[in-house]
Amino acid sequence: MGWRTLQLGDVTSRFTAAEQAMLVAAGGAGSALATRLNDSVQKFLGAMVAAGYSTGAGGAVPDQLRNHVMADAAWEWIKDFPTLKALATDLRKKAAADAEAAYEKICLRTYGAIEKPRDNKVGGNWNSRPKLMMRTDPVPSPLNQLQLAPTNVYANPEGPTDAGSGGNTN
Repeated sequence: MGWRTLQLGDVTSRFTAAEQAMLVAAGGAGSALATRLNDSVQKFLGAMVAAGYSTGAGGAVPDQLRNHVMADAAWEWIKDFPTLKALATDLRKKAAADAEAAYEKICLRTYGAIEKPRDNKVGGNWNSRPKLMMRTDPVPSPLNQLQLAPTNVYANPEGPTDAGSGGNTN
């Protein structure tokens, strides 16, 4: 298993020769498919980053998600070109549904382990629980606590201190 950058040929090779001829005959369909492929790659990689998974450089996707990304791109592209409805087969529709299910699992952090990219130099356990900015876990109290006397935190050295001397008491 590895990580690869998907190319337009990876997706077009999934169509039969007759379907590829239809693709060529539909003006602009090839560039639209390339755009959809890029959108799908970014969709899955964005979900992986949000869920705390490591990602590779250059838009590479893990092999275990490669088919899902390509199925998502092909289905979204087919929906863009209703004149090519012959390409909207039940098999492609099911593959797109499976891709959406995988995407949802990634978003919900229930997908499971995703292979770590080799070029990513992340230390520690790369697929551990995501490190959130606001933890919901209880934070253990320190074993020893040190209490310091209040200090003057005001810019005016003659001003009141935190100990309550001087200042307004209202």
